[in-house]
Amino acid sequence: MSAWGKANGIKDEMLFMTDADAKFSKNIGWIRGERTGRYAMIIDHGKIIYAENEPGTDVTHKSLDVITLFHKASSPASIRAQTLLKQVSAHASETATEDQAADHTHQNKLQRTEFELNVTEDPPTGDQLRTILEYVGSGAGRPGQIVEGAVDEADALRKLKEDPNRFQRPVIVDWNNGRAVIGDKESEIMKMISQLPKETNSV
Repeated sequence: MSAWGKANGIKDEMLFMTDADAKFSKNIGWIRGERTGRYAMIIDHGKIIYAENEPGTDVTHKSLDVITLFHKASSPASIRAQTLLKQVSAHASETATEDQAADHTHQNKLQRTEFELNVTEDPPTGDQLRTILEYVGSGAGRPGQIVEGAVDEADALRKLKEDPNRFQRPVIVDWNNGRAVIGDKESEIMKMISQLPKETNSV
């Protein structure tokens, strides 16, 4: 949930939380077996102002990990990164569709890596930039590779606020699993994607 909020640039005034051990879900009766049900709830200062529970007893789909490409259409490197990510995403989706249609009676399990690709030409928010710097580390001139001329995190945040055009694209971020790639390095992008949790279905 927190990764979804980060990917969409939601600021600190809203917290995205899940019920990992299903204690709260069990108390309100919104569970599926021993797991939490699929529902959304908005709580404002201790008051529930919205609640919706998905009907049914089976999990209808698995939410995909979000990968964001901070993109610049005039940058050849950013175009290369976008093309690669779109190709990989399309291939994963095609494979998933074929898997669903095929007969797997002679296989025990199938694995595939799908992800939701979010392409934006907007610069990151301050919170997103902090997260990106946390993912890539602050050493070896990393802040300056992300925000032009920055020497550390505080300087990067200041320079981004003063001039958003200092943000260097492309930057690819896997919010769910805490990874980021600066630039269009194909090997690093593919490594990041290969480390995404595999969706495994019994057949």
